[in-house]
Amino acid sequence: MAQWLHLFADWLRCWAETIEHATVALASLIGGAWVLFRFLNERTLESALTIGVEASTISFDGTPLTFVDVKLTNVGKVRLQAKPVNRKTTAYKDKKEVEIVKYSCDLCIKKLLSGVKQTGDLIDWFKNESFGPPLEFTLLNEYEDPDKNNRVDFWMEPAEEYHLGVPLRLDAGVYLVKVTFIGARSDEEFWSRIVMVEV
Repeated sequence: MAQWLHLFADWLRCWAETIEHATVALASLIGGAWVLFRFLNERTLESALTIGVEASTISFDGTPLTFVDVKLTNVGKVRLQAKPVNRKTTAYKDKKEVEIVKYSCDLCIKKLLSGVKQTGDLIDWFKNESFGPPLEFTLLNEYEDPDKNNRVDFWMEPAEEYHLGVPLRLDAGVYLVKVTFIGARSDEEFWSRIVMVEV
């Protein structure tokens, strides 16, 4: 009888260990599948950026002086690097050359012409007849490396925020201000924002 009880206890212990190992393996599989699902669903390796633009104008020596403050925030989960271009190259050009961006963090300003007054008309950024000649500046001139032919060396870690600013002398009028950021990984890392500014 004692021998039978001993064998039965061994059998139970064996089954308990097997069930424990199977449970741990199943839990690991479920946990791994959940991590993979979240990884794919949340696009963990994709970059993301928000752009904030504010402008203020003061009078200086009788002429308006406008300061454009650009706030870049890396809201993705990976490091975001600006495309390493210099002033002799172009950061972005689409296939039809409708949009050409000189700098990896580009500030372009267009003054709205006073003759554009028709109510309900869309003021299209790409229709040059609505604007005067564009002004274009880099916002990353402080991050150009003189030892590398003035190539841009700028990056942001996740959750980092940078303020980039440009003081400008602009005539009185209404302007559209467009900020564009081009990332280093591909031309699909492309963000832009347009705001209207009155001077």
